[in-house]
Amino acid sequence: MKHMPDYTHLDAIDLRLSHERARVLAAKTKKERDWREHNVRMIEAERTAELRFLESKGVKFPSFEEIMSDDQLLAKLGEK
Repeated sequence: MKHMPDYTHLDAIDLRLSHERARVLAAKTKKERDWREHNVRMIEAERTAELRFLESKGVKFPSFEEIMSDDQLLAKLGEK
C-alpha cells in the first residue's frame, strides 16, 4: 500500500493563518493591526517552509490549472 503524506502540520498552519488574518481585520488599533500583520507574515513564512519540506519529501502540489481548466471552472460555476 502506498504511503499517504501527512498534511496535519500544514493544515494546522493554514488554520492559524486564517485565524490571524481574521484578527487583522478585527484589530481595534494601529498597534494591534501592525502586530497581527507581523504575525501573518511569520505564519506565511512558516507555511512556505512547510511546503518546501513536504516537496523535499516528494509531495507534489499541483497548480489550480492542473486540477481544473478555466472552461471546467466556468462550467462548474454555471451548475445549479
